[in-house]
Amino acid sequence: MQDDNLSRTTGSVVLQVGALELLARYSMNSGRATSMLSSIHEFRSQEVEQAGGKQWNWKYLRDQFYQKDLEGLYRKYDNKLRETLIYIYVSLLVFFSTIHITSVVVSTYYKNLEWKSTYLAVAMYLLRVGIPLILLCKSIYIPLKERWCLVPIVTTVILTVDLVLSDITVSIVSAYESSYLQPAYVTVALLAVYIFLPMRNNFIAITLGAIVSASYTFVIAFVSYYSNPQREVMIASYIIYLIGVNLMGIYFRLMNEIITRRSFLDRRACVESTLRLKFVKEQEERLMLSILPEHIMSKVRQDIRHMFLNIRSHSYSHNMRSFSQLYVEEHDNVSILYADVVNYTKISTTLSPLRMVELLNELFGRFDEASEEHDVLRIKFLGDCYYCVSGIPKPTSQHAKNCVDLGLEMIHIIKDVRKVINYTYLLLLEKNAH
Repeated sequence: MQDDNLSRTTGSVVLQVGALELLARYSMNSGRATSMLSSIHEFRSQEVEQAGGKQWNWKYLRDQFYQKDLEGLYRKYDNKLRETLIYIYVSLLVFFSTIHITSVVVSTYYKNLEWKSTYLAVAMYLLRVGIPLILLCKSIYIPLKERWCLVPIVTTVILTVDLVLSDITVSIVSAYESSYLQPAYVTVALLAVYIFLPMRNNFIAITLGAIVSASYTFVIAFVSYYSNPQREVMIASYIIYLIGVNLMGIYFRLMNEIITRRSFLDRRACVESTLRLKFVKEQEERLMLSILPEHIMSKVRQDIRHMFLNIRSHSYSHNMRSFSQLYVEEHDNVSILYADVVNYTKISTTLSPLRMVELLNELFGRFDEASEEHDVLRIKFLGDCYYCVSGIPKPTSQHAKNCVDLGLEMIHIIKDVRKVINYTYLLLLEKNAH
C-alpha cells in the first residue's frame, strides 16, 4: 500500500462455500411445507403402520393416552370443550322454558282456566331454569371444580334430578285434576345426560340415563296413560322410543370422545412437529452463522434454494460436485483483526481434548460478545485464530478504532482464560503428583 493511501484500508472478502451439505439441508427445510395438514398426514401415516388400522378404535386411543402420559392434559382440554356445551345447554333450557311458561300463562288467561297445576307448572319451570343458572355460574362452578374432582359428577346428578322432577311433578299433579299430561322434557333430559352435562365417566352417564328412562316410563305407565285403553301399546312404543334415544346418546358420546381424542393427538403431533422443525432450523442457523457472515449466508442460502427448486422442476441439471461459486464482495475503508492464541500447541498438549474444546468455546464465545459490542463482524475461525472485520456490511468511519478497542478487550479476555488454564494445569500437576 502506498504512503498516500495509508489512511485507507481496502478489504476484499472472498468466501467459497465449504459447507454445501449444511446449507442445502437448511434451504430445503426452509422451503418445506410446515402446515398443519402435512404434519397431521405424516403423523397418521406413521401411526397407521404402528397401530395396524386401530387409530380410530376407542380402546386403542384410551390406551395410547395412558401410555404416553397424556390423560391429565387431555382431561383439561376436554373440560374446556365441555364448558362450552354446558353454556349451550343452559341457553337452550332458558329458551324452551321461557316459551313453555309463556304458552301456559297465555293459554290459562284466554281460556279463563284456574287450576292449581298451572301455578305449579310455572314454579317448576322457574326452578328448572334457576338451579342451572346458579349452579353453573362461573364464579361458583369453576372454583368448586378446581377444588374437588367430583364436582362435575355431582353437578350432573343435581341438574338431571332437577330437570326430571320438575317435569314429572307437573304430570303427577295434573293427573289428580283429571288432566293427564305427558312429560315434555324426556328427550332433553336424556340428551343433557349424554351430551351437554359435564360428567366424563361413561358408565355413570349410561347408568343415569337408564334411571331417567325408568322414571319416565313409570310416570307414563301409572300416571299419564293409566286410564288409556291402549295403555300397553303406548307404553311399548314409549319404551322403544326411550331405547332409541339412549342408544343415540351413547353412540354420540362415544364418537365424540373418539373424535376429541383423535383431534387432540393430531394437534399435539402438529405442534410437536412444528417445534421440532423450528429447533432444527435454529440449530442449523447458529451453525451456519458460525461458518459464514449473515449477509453472505443469506445470499448463499437463497442461491441453493433456487438451485434445488430448479432441480425439482426438472428444468435444470446441476452437478453437485461442480458447485464452486465464489461470493466476492469488495469493501473500502475497513479494518481487519486477527487474534491468535499464543502457545496453542503447548496448551493443547497439557489439556484433554474435551477441556480444550470447552476453553476455546468459552474464549471465542466471549470474543463474539465483544465483537458485537464494538461493531465488529466476525468472519470465521482459522484454527485457533479469530478473524474479524470492522466496516462491513455497514460502513463506519470508526472501523480502525473499533478493531483497536476490540483488540484491547481481547487481551483482557485472554488473560482471564489463561488464569483458568494455569489453574487447571496446576490441578493436573497436583493430581499427577499424588
